[in-house]
Amino acid sequence: MKRVVFVFILIVMTSIPFSADSETPPRVLSRPVNTNPEFIKAQELEIQKKYEEAKGIYMRIYESQGTDIVFWKLVLLLERTKDFEEMERLTLQRLNKYRGEISTMRYLAHAYYGQGDKEKGRRKLLNIIGKRWDAAGRVSLVASELISQNDLDTALEVYTTARKKTGKDELFANEVARIYSIRMKYIDALEEYLKIIDRIKIAYTNIEQMIQKALEAGKKTDDIVRPIAEYLDSHPESINTARLLSGLMYDTGDFDRAYTVLITTAAATNNPRDVWNLAERLKKDGHLEKALMVYAGFYRYFENDPGRVSSLLVSASIKFILGDTDGAIMDYRNIVKDYQGTQEGDTASLRILQLSQDVAFIDELARSLNDFASTTKFRPVAREAYITLGEAFLRGGRAEEAEKAFEQARIKSRLKEEMYGVCVRKALLNFFTGDYEAMSQDIVNCVGY
Repeated sequence: MKRVVFVFILIVMTSIPFSADSETPPRVLSRPVNTNPEFIKAQELEIQKKYEEAKGIYMRIYESQGTDIVFWKLVLLLERTKDFEEMERLTLQRLNKYRGEISTMRYLAHAYYGQGDKEKGRRKLLNIIGKRWDAAGRVSLVASELISQNDLDTALEVYTTARKKTGKDELFANEVARIYSIRMKYIDALEEYLKIIDRIKIAYTNIEQMIQKALEAGKKTDDIVRPIAEYLDSHPESINTARLLSGLMYDTGDFDRAYTVLITTAAATNNPRDVWNLAERLKKDGHLEKALMVYAGFYRYFENDPGRVSSLLVSASIKFILGDTDGAIMDYRNIVKDYQGTQEGDTASLRILQLSQDVAFIDELARSLNDFASTTKFRPVAREAYITLGEAFLRGGRAEEAEKAFEQARIKSRLKEEMYGVCVRKALLNFFTGDYEAMSQDIVNCVGY
């Protein structure tokens, strides 16, 4: 018996309709839970899907007791069995007693729709709102019901009217966007999502989806870009919009604009990560000259960001790859000047020495590298300096001195990958000197790392 009562209470709690407006809540449990054996029997019959028998019992109990809990169980069962005429009769009867009760009006509309009278159902739903266009709960409930009846036109009209009456153009933007998306009006949907792009996280993803669908539907890129650009013009602080537009410009191959639409907002809102990500994407995709432009912007606009020095280090390395050695050295000198005494400053100093290598003046280079490696207080930088020195000696055919330099690099190594790097270079040295037995041992050691 305890199990039966528990099941009964659980079903009751999960099946009672709730109101969208706290001012007129449905009347629930106005009397203690009914433990009448007949009521429990009806519950069991409903679980067994013997709906007609259950309905008969509910009806008898309701006519004799008239409790709220029985009313709602009966209404839901009438809807399930599509007995819409009886559902209409009961809900009208209740509304005579509880005028304006939202949940009952909602299910009366269901009854009308169930009988095929769409116009009557629509009017009854709109009656829920009445003149309360400021009651967001009512508006949302009615529009959702209309959408469930596939009456998108009226649902859209409800949202639009609520906006006009309240003067809030962004109201229900998410819901309006969904309607436009269903209708495949993807740019209209995009414009709605833009209204909430900085308040609701999922809006950003939804806009990306609308862009993709619009492109697949054959829409011109300019038509997609226009509303996003206009929104950014009127909301220059919207980093989400700037990021979105930048990504769209990138995908069209307009890398200059991808940068310009992003940098102003990113700098104003202190969002360096977006600029860094754009630079890294350009570098990864092989657009090195454009990447230089973005790294330069990062260095210029984010003076207090910890990643600022890294932007100049990467910029210098790209310039070297592009053959602009003088430009790379200039960047490294700026780092030495601005970040003296830091690991980045010492790394830049080492890079200048590396770019200035000349085999003809190897003794001078060796002295410079030795002095640098012995004075820097940063172990990884000292290790790399000894690696550079060893490679310079190796290119100059000075194997004994190269071996000493590589040994110093080994002493400075701590991580497995550092030990591996030294091991490979020592194996290469022994190959050039013809000491194949030592080379074989080095290879075995390398495998161990």
